[in-house]
Amino acid sequence: MENTNSFSPAIMVTVDMGRVLSDICATSAHLFAAGQTQYRLSADNERLIAVKLHEGFDDLMRRIAGYVVSATFSTETATITLKLPRHLGRSRMAAQNGTPETAASLVASAVEQTLTQYALMCFHDPRTGPARVEGTYRAAWLQARSRTLILLSSL
Repeated sequence: MENTNSFSPAIMVTVDMGRVLSDICATSAHLFAAGQTQYRLSADNERLIAVKLHEGFDDLMRRIAGYVVSATFSTETATITLKLPRHLGRSRMAAQNGTPETAASLVASAVEQTLTQYALMCFHDPRTGPARVEGTYRAAWLQARSRTLILLSSL
């Protein structure tokens, strides 16, 4: 007989903020070159970008807290670490896509995309005009955040 009360280790999800930072800087450089913005974010703005990434992370954590055992945002190591309950990787997502490690990489990618779009929204969406007008990156951020929630709920 199998003991179902045994300890089940968590799935570790590591998000590389260096990759998020490079995506933000590349998009900002493209917008600057296309004349759509008056400034370009670079690695020199890392501390400023990190503040916005932390804001985006806090917003995301308020929404996904029910799926996460613990989370750490470390600017020293430039990583975000999430622990997900092991049972999340054993549902139909794992049956369709493979192992819990596959689930971890899918979640990491979704979180990276959400944080990237949040930072781009903060720096590059217009702040003028009617309040109902939403910028491109706000829409992309809301979409990425929704995808992250849908992914976690389907694990």
